[in-house]
Formats: sequence, C-alpha cells, structure tokens
Amino acid sequence: LNCKIVQSEEFVNCGGIYTLVDNSILRVVSPNYPEKGYPNNANCLWQIRCKVNMVKMEMKFFELEQYDNYTCPDRLWLSLPGDVQHEAELQQQLNNHGCNSWPEKLIFKHQAPFSFNLTFESDEQFRYRGFELEITGKDLGPPVPADCGRTYRLKKRNTKFALHTPNWPLNYPKNSKCKWTIENPLHDQGHYIKMEMIHFDTLQPHHMLIIHSKDDETRHQFTGQINNKNKLYFFKTEGLEILFLSDNNYYDGKFHIEVSTTKQAECPRTKVRCPGTDICIPMKSICDGEIDCPGEHDENLSVCNVHKNCGKQQIPLNIELKESIATKAKPGSWPWAVSIHSYTFPKQVLCEATLISPKWILTTAYCALKISKNTAEYFVRIGSYWSNEMEESWEFDSNITNFYFHPDHQSDNNNDIALILLQNGVPIPFNKRVNIACLPEIDIPLGRRPKYANTGWGSTDLDNKKQPLYQAITSPLSIYKCNSTLKWFQPITNHMLCSFYKKPENLDILNKGGPYMCKNDESSQWQLHGTIMNYTRAWDEEEDEEKGFVVYTSVVAFINFIWQTMFNYENAI
Repeated sequence: LNCKIVQSEEFVNCGGIYTLVDNSILRVVSPNYPEKGYPNNANCLWQIRCKVNMVKMEMKFFELEQYDNYTCPDRLWLSLPGDVQHEAELQQQLNNHGCNSWPEKLIFKHQAPFSFNLTFESDEQFRYRGFELEITGKDLGPPVPADCGRTYRLKKRNTKFALHTPNWPLNYPKNSKCKWTIENPLHDQGHYIKMEMIHFDTLQPHHMLIIHSKDDETRHQFTGQINNKNKLYFFKTEGLEILFLSDNNYYDGKFHIEVSTTKQAECPRTKVRCPGTDICIPMKSICDGEIDCPGEHDENLSVCNVHKNCGKQQIPLNIELKESIATKAKPGSWPWAVSIHSYTFPKQVLCEATLISPKWILTTAYCALKISKNTAEYFVRIGSYWSNEMEESWEFDSNITNFYFHPDHQSDNNNDIALILLQNGVPIPFNKRVNIACLPEIDIPLGRRPKYANTGWGSTDLDNKKQPLYQAITSPLSIYKCNSTLKWFQPITNHMLCSFYKKPENLDILNKGGPYMCKNDESSQWQLHGTIMNYTRAWDEEEDEEKGFVVYTSVVAFINFIWQTMFNYENAI
C-alpha cells in the first residue's frame, strides 16, 4: 500500500516591504492569486514606504469569505497615519463597504516621506479567490499655499510679468487669498497698464477677482468667464491693487493673466486705431465715405478707391465649382493672384501672395522673411499668367518698399502672416485682368454652400519651363479632423484653417503664401480666407485612402492686424 503524504497549508506568511516613488506601480495580491483561492490561516503584511505625496489605490478584483456585511472571518484592512489629508473621509468610505467589499478607488495625500500598511488575514475555514490591488505613487510637488501675491513695478517699457491662481496650471486650493500691487511709474509718460487674460475660467459666485485703480477709485470685479472679445484691458493709472478670493469649496478652475505696459490702448478685435491717437473705429467704417479719424486715414487708404468691386472677375472662370483634377486657369480669371521673384533668378516663383489693395499684398511671414535681408533684390509680379516671364501689356512688376510680418510670429508657424507694401502700387483704374480680393468681415456667416479654391504656379525650379497659373476647387476640413489626421504635424490652432483634396496630385500646383479663396452661391465676390502655410499627402484612416491636405493661416483671425498695418504704414511713407 502506497500512501502519499500531503502537508496542509495551515499558515502562510506573505507581504513585504516596498517603496513607492513617482509614477511607480505596486501590485498587491492575495496568496495564490489568480491560479487558485487563498490558503487558510494566511497572515500577510505589506509595509509601504512612500517617497511621494499622493497615493492612488485601485481594486481590480475582490472576493473574500463573508456571511453578512459585518461578519467577515477573512479580511483586508488599511492602516493610515493619523494626519493623512481627509483621513476620516477615507475611513468612512471603507466602513461603508464593510468587510465583504472594497472601494474601487481610494486616493490619499500626505507630506512625503510617510508609510502605510495593508494587512490580510484568513481563518481555517473556507477559501475564496482573493483580491488584486494596484497602488500608484505620484509626486504632486511641494504643498500649495493658499495665499499669494507681491508688488510689481513696471519700471521699463519691456517689463512683463504674469499673475495666476495658486497651483497654476492646476486648480487653485480652497480659501485662496492673493493680493498683488502693480506700480506704473511710466504713467506720466503716457503708458497704460495692459492686462491680457490668457486663460480665465468661469468663477463661482463667491470666488472673485477684484481690480482696484489707485487714481480714480475704479473697481472691476470678475466672477464670470471673460468674453473672447474682451480679453484685453487697459488702465490709465499710476497703479492697481488686485485681489483674488475663494471660499472653502474646491473648484475646477484657474486663471493666468499677462501684465505689461503699452503707450497706446489697443482696440477690440472689431476695431482699428487711428494712427497717433487713442481713437478706435469699427472696421466697417473704413472707406464708408465718412471721416472718422483725424487726418482722414480711414478714407485716404488706396483700397478705398476700389473696394466696392473687390473679389469680382471680369474674365469668367473655365472651371466648375466642384472638386476635380487641377486645371489651367483662364488668363486673368484670378486677377488677385501675384507672385514674388528675385532679380537674380527672375523666372523662379519664390512665393505667392494675394493683392488686397493697390499698394498691399498679403502672404505668409515665411515668405516675407525670405526677402527680409535686402528687399531691393526682389519684386512682385501682378496680372501675370505665366510663371517665368511677363508677356502682355496688362502685366507689370513692382519693387518692394517694406514688409510687415506679425510681431508674434514664431518659427513653428504660429502667427504666420505678413503684408508687403508695394513701391509702385497698381495703377487705378485696374485693367480687366487685375483686381483685389475681398477681405472677410468678423462674425459674418458665409451663407449657403460656400465654395473654396486654390490657385498657384507650384514650386518652380531655377530653370523651369513656361508654366501657367493652375486652379483647383478644394473642400474645407474641421480643425479637429485636421489635427487627428495630421498627427505628426504641429498642433493646428483656431488661427489656422484646413482643406483637403480627394486627388492628392492637386497639391503640385500650390506654393506657400498662395490664396485660399471663398465664394457663396449668392455672391459674385470672392473673399480671401487663408494664405497657404503648408501642404502634404496623408492617409485618411476613416475613408482608407490617401488625400492631399492643406493648412492655412486664417485671414479673419488676423483681420485687425491687417487693417492696422495698412492704417499705420501706407500714409506714413
């Protein structure tokens, strides 16, 4: 008779000592999990030492022996230091679950370093499957003070600083109290205090930002969201006192304000400033026949002589307004398309642009920077059909007086827009093959079934052959879809636009700085909505096919910069 002796699992010692650091994950499981149930007489102690100030515990599985909610021969319990934040609330969560269940998620905070324990015990009776617990450590940085503030002095013209809620860019703590004092010694020289709300969440009724002017006792109180049209505030004062208060309720919110000094108050986005004054006039009043600015700047712009016929074509198109393969344009049918050349290689199109005034063309800052070293070496060709030569009497070249790109232009294509001032200007009246494109108006809907088009000579070689102007109808694309498709591209912002071609070979006609034109079915005029920043082929995963994608600088996003530049510099020459 052969007998096999099996030793029973009457006692199991498990657990251990572990250390949690930032982003580390510890997996705590009952003995034998998940292969089989935990043994009888288990006695496990996990001692966890934390070098972080936040711990998150997530229960992935939990099944212990129990008879009712508070009669549990087998149990897992948590031992925390008495000074853990919200320790009483955590214990209440555990008590509410009794011993036969466990909260799905527990989060607690304590100043590092600290320790806590987990203990598991089972009796000699039945076995159950056990538990699996995942513990994550996170370093939240130093404790967040609820009070903040200091005194700032705008002693130089380029002084700039930021005011923000405690714990920025995370949410501010409860019972916050911040007081900032801003001194403006340049006040006597006509400098304003400029405040720009970079980020401003809606504040609760009892959470408020109060701005108090020292000079005139003016008090501004913000308890709601800053309207996009009112993100800039100017204070003609020697100083400000700014107070931020919150109550004892937690709130998902924050703000970030940039403060600097400026000589003149900037106008709202729907207005422009009359040069040399603090007078802001609506853009709609430009070229309306009534004088609104001292010096008559609003009626003396060269565009005022031709603006009523902007965007109109005297040479009809030879293309249907629906997407198809790019085709050769009819000479003169896109009368605002212009090209930029160098005198060294006059047959090469360096960049493209759009005529928006007899004296101005609009392009990208990328193109303006190309000519920035010596404008005398470059010229603009207007009314041309062929890329490499001027053949007809209605075509002419103009030298460049100056260029003005957006002051906040960055190398990553943000604010990629520029205006170029023509030295000669375009003779008025225009001939049949020259005209300006219309500039869009802010907050004016496009109407029904807008159509979008690109034109271009493409990227040409130094020895390129004679190449005509091409045209193609393109389809608009949302910023969301554009970002999700062009994942490798820089983030596409609200200052940009996108379109696509089902036929990606249409991209071959494009060049940077070229126009993105829009026209409504009901309108006979074309508006300039964008200038080409970049274009590429990419795979559309939703439709499982390759397409051509184009990214533009949005003209309407910079319409204030465009009009203000023409105001400031056209009549100053």
